[in-house]
Amino acid sequence: MEWIAVLAWCAAASVAAVVWSWRNGAMLNYGDAVAHLHIARRVFDSHQPRLSQLGSVWLPLPHLLLLPFVQVYGWWASGTAALVPSMLAYLAGCLGLYRLARRWLSPQAAALALTFFAINPNLLYLQTTAMTEPLFVCEMIWVAVWMVEWRSSLDNDPPKGRRLLGWIAAVLVAAIFTRYDGWIMALLAWSGIGLALLRRRRLN
Repeated sequence: MEWIAVLAWCAAASVAAVVWSWRNGAMLNYGDAVAHLHIARRVFDSHQPRLSQLGSVWLPLPHLLLLPFVQVYGWWASGTAALVPSMLAYLAGCLGLYRLARRWLSPQAAALALTFFAINPNLLYLQTTAMTEPLFVCEMIWVAVWMVEWRSSLDNDPPKGRRLLGWIAAVLVAAIFTRYDGWIMALLAWSGIGLALLRRRRLN
């Protein structure tokens, strides 16, 4: 029930932001959001429709996630094509933050921490657009969650630790193809993992 309540509360905040953004015609306020939608649309609606149309100053994963939705002309033109990937990234980020907070805090304190994150006006607005920030924030949160759990499992549950390394690697690869900040995050994450393993080996 605890996790269902968290998901329901965050979904309500997400939907409220979508309604506001839709009523105010704000989904395409950012020029970059329009560009992301156009890049995804070019893959199948251009003089030479193909995946090579993804090439741009932006990395490809956000545009790949938009592909199933920009094929509907009305969704692409209005910006609503971005809602599903952006809202899912927002919800996953909320769940990840709550999961991380619950490792050290009571449900009430963790809920307060989540509230500060979930009702951030900037994040609520961005998750109604085709901007890349909600996806990257989600990736960043889950890398943190799984790195903390991985370090805890080193001594208690090595098989779980190996599985978590696989999840960490998958999210880091996704981050690398989402934003250039992901390259730095991957470097820091793998460096941290390497240092933790080295320190553990010296202590043993």
